[in-house]
Amino acid sequence: MTSHWSEYWKQGHLTSFGESYKKTYTGVLKDQWFPLFSTLNDGFKCLDIATGNGGLAILVDDFASVNKISGSITAIDFAKINNHAIDIAHKFKNNILFRELFKAEDVDKLDDNYELIISQFGIEYSDISESIIASKKRLSANGKIGLMMHHSNSVIIQRNERTLTLVRSEAFRACMGHFINLVECSFDITSKESLRLLKLNGDAEHHRHQLNYLLKELFEYDEMAVKDTSLPEYVSQFMKIGVISERHVKKQFIEYLKTQIETLENRLSELVDAALTSDKLSSLIEYAKLNGLTATEQSEVLNESGEILAWFVVFEHSHIE
Repeated sequence: MTSHWSEYWKQGHLTSFGESYKKTYTGVLKDQWFPLFSTLNDGFKCLDIATGNGGLAILVDDFASVNKISGSITAIDFAKINNHAIDIAHKFKNNILFRELFKAEDVDKLDDNYELIISQFGIEYSDISESIIASKKRLSANGKIGLMMHHSNSVIIQRNERTLTLVRSEAFRACMGHFINLVECSFDITSKESLRLLKLNGDAEHHRHQLNYLLKELFEYDEMAVKDTSLPEYVSQFMKIGVISERHVKKQFIEYLKTQIETLENRLSELVDAALTSDKLSSLIEYAKLNGLTATEQSEVLNESGEILAWFVVFEHSHIE
């Protein structure tokens, strides 16, 4: 799991769902966290589990800064974190300690206890039952655990399921095959003067026509899903610039293309599998209760159109009367 998520975060994304939902840490998702953040006091310690490129940790830090609350945030992720992307998104991250290659299931090995433990679209990728118990061990007496998790019926999951279905289709694989073959046919084309030779190459023309035909068919089938794969961008980039690149550059491009699509398929597969049905969430809440955590809040997060975005759950230590 680690390698393709590290590759994904390296591209600079701040969320785990790419282009499928633009309003990542703004709007209703951002507002959902503020009541929980408002419980923080000076000297707070906050833990962000499965931070990705730090989007939620940055949101806590911004909230604390605006409200003149001092504290510290530890942000962990099992994948490698793109510090450059974080620097661009948040220039004042002095209060955030990022720790990469750190599993959610191992947070009980941290030295500190935390008033607030949070995760947004992250902890559900782990063994969540184990991660919940590990988090409980690091939760201060009156602390809270806030989890925003993928909902199996959310618009985020629905869109990514469409993209995953497309990537796994025979038509998409055929499209990829013709694109790669076209690139290979152009290995000896390294200048604008020699470009005309490519048009005289029967195999190259066959692959070009098939590529255009299949792309048109895929766009008619599901334009949004096709765009989410970035394949049209790769084709456009090659046709405009890459076609006259050196042979070794084209070979590198082919390997890069294969890696990106494989990474996409693996990431979307894990994203869809991680989403919680209502039954799975109920089982998690019951399991947490048996282990000393009570769900004090449970809700579906909806967008402005009333569509489901996520589950939101808050846990606290159970107090025996």
